[in-house]
Amino acid sequence: MAKVRVPVRFEFEVIPIEKVPSRTPIVYPPADQRGSEYDRILRSLDNNPGRAVKIIRKNRVPLANLTIKERRGIQSGLITISKNRLEKIGTRVESDAVYAFVEAE
Repeated sequence: MAKVRVPVRFEFEVIPIEKVPSRTPIVYPPADQRGSEYDRILRSLDNNPGRAVKIIRKNRVPLANLTIKERRGIQSGLITISKNRLEKIGTRVESDAVYAFVEAE
């Protein structure tokens, strides 16, 4: 006996975005968490709203002496850690510094 295929029909209604239930992800920090320099920078941004961070040295070497690839590596690390912490930051890479700031929503 052949199966009869019934078309799928969804019932839905259009609602305001504010009525969508929000969920905060459950994140447990590891017990042996040591953190990183990126965490220190992001904490500084959290503790100083409306301010930015200008990174000028890495391991006592001025960023002006680093290659663009190395400066972009710093930028990439900041973006990765901020995404892991569910924060939205903006970054800029210049010839002598990397800037980080909280993006306005």
